[in-house]
Order: sequence, then C-alpha cells, then structure tokens
Amino acid sequence: MRQINRDLLDDLAKRKVVLFLGAGVTSSAVARSGTRVKDWPSFLKHAATFVENKELEKHINLRIDKDDFLLACEIIKSNIDTDKWKNLLYEEFAQIAEPSELHKSIVKLDQRVILTTNFDKLIENTFSIVNPTATRYPVTINKLDASVFQMMRDDRQYIVKIHGSIDDPGNIIFSKAEYITNAFGNWVYSDFLESLFVFYTVVFIGFSMSDPAVNFIIERYAQKHPTLRPHYIFQQSPIESASEEISRRLKKLYPIPYKEGDDHADLPILLGEIHEQAINRRREIIAEGRSTLMS
Repeated sequence: MRQINRDLLDDLAKRKVVLFLGAGVTSSAVARSGTRVKDWPSFLKHAATFVENKELEKHINLRIDKDDFLLACEIIKSNIDTDKWKNLLYEEFAQIAEPSELHKSIVKLDQRVILTTNFDKLIENTFSIVNPTATRYPVTINKLDASVFQMMRDDRQYIVKIHGSIDDPGNIIFSKAEYITNAFGNWVYSDFLESLFVFYTVVFIGFSMSDPAVNFIIERYAQKHPTLRPHYIFQQSPIESASEEISRRLKKLYPIPYKEGDDHADLPILLGEIHEQAINRRREIIAEGRSTLMS
C-alpha cells in the first residue's frame, strides 16, 4: 500500500481536508446515453459548432487549443442565442450518469467539505449510493454570498459549487465576463477560498490548475502565509520536475502522483488506499485520546 504524508493523513482522519474537484472528476462518469460527460474543451468545441461564422468558429477552436477557455466561452456566448446557450449547458451537464469509481472513492474519504467548479449533480447523487444508511444529504451551496462563511462554524457536510449549478444556468461562472464579475470581482469568492486555504488542507482532484481565479488565490495564499503547511494535488505520473518545483515554491502545492493511464484508473485505487489509511489513523487518534483521559 502506498504511503502518504503523515500531516495530510492526520487531517484526513480529523476531517480537516477540503476536497477540491475539477472537470476531470465529471468526465470520469458515463451518462445513460452511453457517452462520457464532456470536459470543458470538448463541450466548448461542440458549442462552437453553433456559431454561424465559420471563420470565428476556427478562432474559437484555436483559443480552446491554447487552453483559453474563458475567452472561447465569451465569444461563443456573444454569438449564439441566449436560450440556445442555456440549452447546450442543460443538455450536457444535466445528464443522469452512474457515479464513477472516482466519484465513489471521493465520497468515501468522508470529508466535511467538498468544493467544485463543476456544474453537474453527480457528486450529490453519489452520496446516497455510497452511504445507503445516511439520513440527510450534505448541504449544497450553488452561489457564493456572505452566508457561506456559516459553514466554518458548524459540523454539517457541504458541497460548495463555486461556479454555480446546472439547476440555475443564469448564475453559472464560465465565460470571461462572468469571471470578472463573479469571481475576481466578488470579495466573498476570494475571501472564502483564502479562508479555506488557511484553516484547512486543500486537496485538488481532477483539477488542471488552469483556472485563473483559483490560481491567483492560491498564489496569493502562498505569498501571504509562507510558514503555513502546503496543499496537495493528484497528478498523473511522470511529473515534470521543473513544474513541480515551481508549484511547490509559488503555490505551496505538492503533487501526489498516481500511475499513468488514459482512463486514470489508478486514481480511485490510490484514493481507496488513502481511505483505509485515514480510517486506521482515525482509530489511533481516538485510542490516543482515551489513553490521555485515563492517565
């Protein structure tokens, strides 16, 4: 069994880890239609086909190939009907899909807070499958306002969808203008995320770190709090050493490698191993506490 950092294991055992899910988690699921739910590049390229100006469509695809998803999305939204755009979002991200092994392994980690940039409802639906005896769903937050800080002071489980939910397409954060207004321009967005980085250990899963708002906040965190402990990101090996060094130095973000493969099949296996270690460590902590009380 692969061993992980002891500090991270302790935080998992104490449920002090925020699991931050990216689009790679969504694309691990197979919809009832038999196809995988699209990732951002695939969805945007599909949406671009509805832009009538074919030269503009080529430009959009060029932006997508350069990972400039925000600008590509902004151009698409500006050149197709608003209702058509909402329908495209709904048709893709409201699909019913069987939770993948990755979804299940994430929920089994049993952390209090799951954060995600995804719009779909797959992680919510996974809870009842993984926890058939549970009596309540986690609290789902679909829009960041000042009330979100209440979660810092209670013990409920939360799913926080920082870019909105497919249930409310009008409040989704996806295009460049939406980022400027609702991410960079929203004090709650930056203060809330920075608070999580300070008071919790954040673990990124299925996240490419191409999100400009999240990148800015974690880099600012690393500059403001150089002595605080790092955060972690699961990455497929091999990991390029220069990129790893920059990530550690500028973001205090440490990679956890898993085996290479097109379907990322090793990631849920690794999460399962970590789950077992966290359960064992939780038992040890409980036993240590009892021993202290008796002494």
